[in-house]
Amino acid sequence: LSVILSGSQFNGCDFSSSTFSSVKLQASQFNSCSFSSATLFDSDLRGAIFDECSFTSTRLLRCDLRGAVFRRCAFSDYVFADTALKETIFQECSDN
Repeated sequence: LSVILSGSQFNGCDFSSSTFSSVKLQASQFNSCSFSSATLFDSDLRGAIFDECSFTSTRLLRCDLRGAVFRRCAFSDYVFADTALKETIFQECSDN
């Protein structure tokens, strides 16, 4: 079973400690969202835009991030494993 939320927009959402499994979020936009201690597993985020989001202790496992854009995002203690990053763009992001 997969959840389809493609093309959605999320503003100021707190996804801390959430688990996303097999979620389809292609071309979705995330503005000022927190993914602290969240796990995204086997999810499709192709072409998604992340603007001013935080990724502290976040795990992205077997996700598809091809063509995604991360702008002014903060990364710390994160894991990207078996994740497709072709043509993914990171602009003005920090890695602590």
